[in-house]
Amino acid sequence: MSKSQQLSPGIYKRGPHQFQVKIRRNGASVSRTFETLKAAQSWRAVQVGKITSHDYVDRSKERRTNLRDLLQRYIDEVTPTKKGHRQEANRLRGWMRSELAPYSIAGIEPSDIASWIADRKAEGKAPTTISNAVNLLSAVFGKAREWGYNIDNPCRGVARPSPRPARFAVMNEDEQRLLIQACQRGPQWLPLVVKLALTTGMRQGEIRRLHWDHIHDTHAHLPETKTARRAM
Repeated sequence: MSKSQQLSPGIYKRGPHQFQVKIRRNGASVSRTFETLKAAQSWRAVQVGKITSHDYVDRSKERRTNLRDLLQRYIDEVTPTKKGHRQEANRLRGWMRSELAPYSIAGIEPSDIASWIADRKAEGKAPTTISNAVNLLSAVFGKAREWGYNIDNPCRGVARPSPRPARFAVMNEDEQRLLIQACQRGPQWLPLVVKLALTTGMRQGEIRRLHWDHIHDTHAHLPETKTARRAM
């Protein structure tokens, strides 16, 4: 028997359990290998029908690209343009370590995202953390369409976890005093930074970006804030 034996138009036997389908129609060319002749024949019939009825879309590029590749491109090209690029890059690398990373982007479905969410909930991850991760992945798939990938966004329509009830707490003077005392066991600058945060309500990043020319007799001027607005 020859190495490749043609069994019927477009179907070749290449081994004991290897049946390769090759289809060429209307300028389109696709191929796939199956373990049984029946599966090969069934797939060929469906694909020929799609091609000849003009419903065929070549998705070979999407099948060749896995999620890890797409995430890396996003990290390289899109993330550096954002204000919180370091935090976003860390979140994206988390997706690169996930069980979905080796999947073809053409094969990831909403059910895969839903399963990922369920697993993170079982691990005790905060609802906001999970939702932020899924929303970021959704943005990656949205960008992929701009890059010419013919894929649906598997994150669209998938329910995010319900957020926990908001908590509001105000530290009294005794609690603030204890906090400052605990901070004195750390670096020399820590108590000063904490006092500034307690007095002004400034975020960590805003305090770290302060320069001496931002400090005035009666106020601190913040040229850049998380909400992209100037603050006094």
